[in-house]
This record gives sequence, C-alpha cells and structure tokens, in this order.
Amino acid sequence: LGYTYDRTTGVRTITPQTVDGNWHLRFWGGYSTPLDSARRWNLQFNGRAAYYNSADLIDGQRSEVGSYYLTPTLKIDYRPSSRLYLALKADAYYQHSVSSREDFETIDLCDFDYGLTAQVELPFDFQLATDLTMYSRRGYADEGMDSDELVWNARLSKRFFKGNLVLMLDGFDLLGNLSNIRRSINAQGRIETWHNVTPRYAMFHAVYRINKQPKNK
Repeated sequence: LGYTYDRTTGVRTITPQTVDGNWHLRFWGGYSTPLDSARRWNLQFNGRAAYYNSADLIDGQRSEVGSYYLTPTLKIDYRPSSRLYLALKADAYYQHSVSSREDFETIDLCDFDYGLTAQVELPFDFQLATDLTMYSRRGYADEGMDSDELVWNARLSKRFFKGNLVLMLDGFDLLGNLSNIRRSINAQGRIETWHNVTPRYAMFHAVYRINKQPKNK
C-alpha cells in the first residue's frame, strides 16, 4: 500500500499500489546448562538476529528502509527444593534502521527489561507466585518515549480436593507504574501510538479439573 500525506490537513490517503523489495532474514538459537552438579542452578540463553528490508511508496516516491534487530534473553534459575523456585531474568530488544531517504533519521533504540521471579509453596496448600520487573526504553527521538516502569505482579492460590480445585487471586501492576500508552516504530521508521494496557487490577478466578478414566472394555 502506498500513501500520500497532506501536511496542511494531516490527512493520509492510502491507495493499493504494487512495490517490490520486501524481504527478511532471521537467525535464532539457544543454550541451556546446569551450573552445579545437583542441578539446583540452571542457565538458559536464547537469542534472535534478523534483518528486514522494507519497501514502500510515500507521496509517489519509493522509500526503502533496512532494519537490523537483535533480541537476547538470559535466565538463571535456582530450585533448592520442590517448595521454592527463584529466577533472575533479563531481555533486550535492539533496533538499528537506516535509509537513503533524505528525510530519514537513523534509528538506534533499545528496549530492555530485567527482574526477579519467585514461587513459594506455603502451608495448608497455599502457593505464592510473584515477579518484579523493570521495563526500560532508550534511544527514541521523542524523549517522551524513553521510560522506566517498575512492575510488580503477584498471585496467591489455594488448592482443594487434591489439587482438582484451585482458587486464585491475582494482583497486576500493584505499584501502579505501568503506563497505558504504548509506542512503537514500524518498518518505515514511523512512530505509531496506541492504548492497549489495562490499568492495575485484582482478579479472582477458580479452576476445576475433571479427570475421568475410560471404562475398560
């Protein structure tokens, strides 16, 4: 699809037009290993590298943008017993976009997050699961898009009838730091903004498992 943009009215007119030159390459891999002989400590690494070539028509002129992406993920978990699980996690998303267009500014941005996850078995068949994560964004031309948001989620659950019935109470964004405005940069380097994040909330729900064995013939 090509489009024309009227700077005086802000109207963008999109029309179907054929343009070639859209292609991409992707590579990914992973590695995991225990860090001690008892396998209480474990390391997991996953990574993806990609290149996208994006072609478009803007005001009748061909626009071609090349974007490099790198997304590494690191996780270290510790399980000393069946009643406790701890994990340290870190993710990153790096984008470098270039173009021969005169009005195009080279993009170098990075979104990254890091935090802790825990799951604890409590007395009387209670279980507590929680995670605390810092979400950060850097390198955007608009300073309003650079941000740090510390997000804390938690779940308290109680099992009944040998685990067949589970009651759960969830708390999402307990600190109230998560913004309800999410922004991104598309393949042509244009900023897109949308609202799609639910504010912090608490939710109660129940899960009942029915296990029925087939009759023997």
